[in-house]
Amino acid sequence: PVGVSSPVWVDFDYEGTETGLFASPFNSLEEGYTFVAAGGELRIAPGQTSHIYTGPYALGKLATVTATGGGATIGVSPANR
Repeated sequence: PVGVSSPVWVDFDYEGTETGLFASPFNSLEEGYTFVAAGGELRIAPGQTSHIYTGPYALGKLATVTATGGGATIGVSPANR
């Protein structure tokens, strides 16, 4: 999806067509970060992901990352999910 406006939404548990909007969020941090504009906002729904980000993963643009409605945990062991 080209031209996703801010905020861009991420929900680790979402399954379906992903556009980055509230009703159809991306399901990974990488996807959300890819499409958020410099200076934009990335909003993460409450939840957890067992995805481990192996480095280096450089954040090359300034964006605000907000966990909405509760905590968002990245890198949780599948056994602890």
